[in-house]
Order: sequence, then structure tokens, then C-alpha cells
Amino acid sequence: DFRYGQDVAGPAFIGKPSKGTAPGQQTVSGFRGKGLINTFDSSGDSSVGTLTSPGFEVTSDYVHFLVGGGRHPGKTCVQLLADDKVVRSTAGENSEQMEWATWKVTEFKGKQVRIRIVDEESGGWGHVLVDHIIMTDERRPGQGNVTVLQDFEGADYGGWVAEGPGATDIECDCVSTHHIPWYAGRFESINVLVQYWRDNYDELRRMSALFRDT
Repeated sequence: DFRYGQDVAGPAFIGKPSKGTAPGQQTVSGFRGKGLINTFDSSGDSSVGTLTSPGFEVTSDYVHFLVGGGRHPGKTCVQLLADDKVVRSTAGENSEQMEWATWKVTEFKGKQVRIRIVDEESGGWGHVLVDHIIMTDERRPGQGNVTVLQDFEGADYGGWVAEGPGATDIECDCVSTHHIPWYAGRFESINVLVQYWRDNYDELRRMSALFRDT
């Protein structure tokens, strides 16, 4: 795996990756390893700012990443920047359960781009969760060879640059993106998924009811 990066502190960022759930926050789940971006940590929803990667060349067809937090398009989101334009943007779903999101980036192959994590919302669900940003030729995460763009496992953010409010004034030329459920990279085929569902039906039903009633 090839890795970019290692930072700077900003208003919505604490100078190093979060380790999970912050005080006063619902349980954060779905991230990989021990580190992630969690802009609720440590000042709650009130802090705002951006964190932007160094430029890198697109060498594969897809970028996948885990995302959660608030559903505020353009305000709590992950963005892809090309030629100083926002060409992809994905927000959370008002959930602390992180799920895979996917950008098809074939059209940018050979070009320099950057990834920007945005928190410009200080109201309810005014935070964003991000982890395990990878680039691959596979349509689904967890398959084939990958380039790890950032996994937030280091002591800091790497060469990513943190800025305060107002750093998002860049022209938007966005294409819609889609989320991939958390289980998409876990099962080898739909048949394996169906068998897992059958074998664990009672427990899955119990957990779903707990989530619904929370």
C-alpha cells in the first residue's frame, strides 16, 4: 500500500486523529483501526473548519472512504477538488455509524486532485466523521490492490492542511455520489450475505430494534 501524508491544527480539528467516540456523543462505529476524523471531538458541534490533503495523481478508477456525521451537503462533507473546483461531494446521513461512500474518478486519471474534509456547520449534527480513504480500480472497497490515501492512524494528519471558517469558497461542479452499506466489503457474494442473514436473523432483528428505538 502506498500512503500519502503526515499536519496542522485547525478550529474543527484537534491536531491529531480522534480515537473514536467523544464525550457527549452517541457511539461512533464503523471506522477502521484506532484513528479517524471526528470533528465532534473535542468541542462538540460548535467548531468549524476544513482539512485538505496534499495534491495527488489519480491512478485508479474509484476512491472509497468511510463517512458519517451530519447530513449538511456542502457543510459537513468530504469533497474532491480538481482545478480548484469541487467535483465530488459526499455528506453523512445524520448517523454516527460510518458507511462506505464511493466516487468514480476515471475522468480524472493522470490529473492532480486534492481531498478536503469540511465542517462548516455549528448547529445540530454539525460534525463529520471520515476514515480510511483509499483509491482502487475495484468498484467496491475491500477488493484488489489499493492505494491508501489516508487512514488517520498516525500521530498527526500528515501533510494535510487545516484552515478556519470560510475556506470553502471554491466553485462547485459536483457529481452525485452514492453510499455503500457497511457490509458491502465484508461478504464475498450475495449468497454469503443471505446465509449470514439467515444464520443471524434473531440477533440482527434485535439489534435493528435497539437502533430504531434509540
